[in-house]
Amino acid sequence: MSDLRPGDLLLHASKGEISKLIMWASDSDYSHIAMVFEPGLIAEARSAGVLFAERLDARVQNIGKAFHFIDVLRPRQPDPLPADVLQALQESARRLEDAHFALNQMLELGLICALRNKMPGGTLVQRLVGSLLARLVRQDPTRLVCSEFLYLAYRDAQTEPPGLLAPRFEHVARPDRPFPADFDLWELLREYQKASGAEPEGVVQEMLAAAGTGGLGALASSLTGAQGGSAGLQSLVVQARQKSVAGLFLPVGGGAVNPELTLPQDFADSASFTFLGTLVP
Repeated sequence: MSDLRPGDLLLHASKGEISKLIMWASDSDYSHIAMVFEPGLIAEARSAGVLFAERLDARVQNIGKAFHFIDVLRPRQPDPLPADVLQALQESARRLEDAHFALNQMLELGLICALRNKMPGGTLVQRLVGSLLARLVRQDPTRLVCSEFLYLAYRDAQTEPPGLLAPRFEHVARPDRPFPADFDLWELLREYQKASGAEPEGVVQEMLAAAGTGGLGALASSLTGAQGGSAGLQSLVVQARQKSVAGLFLPVGGGAVNPELTLPQDFADSASFTFLGTLVP
C-alpha cells in the first residue's frame, strides 16, 4: 500500500451477486474500479454517488471481506505524473462530483449477456435482468458508473498537450467465464434494493412482494408478464444499441469509445496502464 501514488487505479474483485454477474458477463476478474485521489484517499463512483473521502487503509482492511483482491494499475505515460498533470486529473474528477452513481451497470450487464448469448435462456435470471433493464434503459448523463467516471476523468483532464491522459482502449478477446455456480438470486434482489434505495412502487419491492405471497413461481410469472420474456429483453437491446455511439463492444484496434459502455476490465487490457501487482497492506 505504501507504494501507491495518486492517479493509480484499483481494480476490485468484489464479493456479492451483482459483482459475480458483472465479472461473468465481462469475462473478467474485476467488478469495480477506483482511483487513488490523494495520498491515503480514494475517488470512485458507487451507490452513494461520486465520492472522494474513502480512506485507502479502510479499503485494504476489507480485502477478504467485501473483496477477494484488489489489483493496481499505473498510467504508463507520463510516469511519474508531473504535479500539473496530476492536478489536472484531480480537477477533472472533481468536475464529476455532482453526478450520481448509475445502476445502469446492470444495463451494461444485461446487454452484454444478451448479445453474447451468455444469459441462460428462458430462466428466471434472464427475466429478472429483463425487468431491471426496463427501468434502467433510460440513461441519465448525470449518472455515472465506476469505470465511466474514471474514463471521463482521465480523458477530459485539461493537460498540455491536450489528451495526454486519455486512455486507449480496444476490444480484447477473453476466455468465456462460466456462469457462477454459487449465484444467489434472492441476494441479488437484496443488493439491488439496497443500492437503488427504497421506492414504494419500485420494481424490487414488487418482485419481493410477489415472491413473499406466491413464491418463486409468482415472481417468475410477474417478471415474464412485465417484459414478455426474452423478446422483451431483445427489444431493450435494440433500444440501447441505437443510443450507443460506438456500439456495444469497444472497436477492435481502438477508435471511438462510448464511456457508458466501459468496464473495469477495459482498463486492465489498455496499453495506457501498467499492471503493478496485487494490493497488500
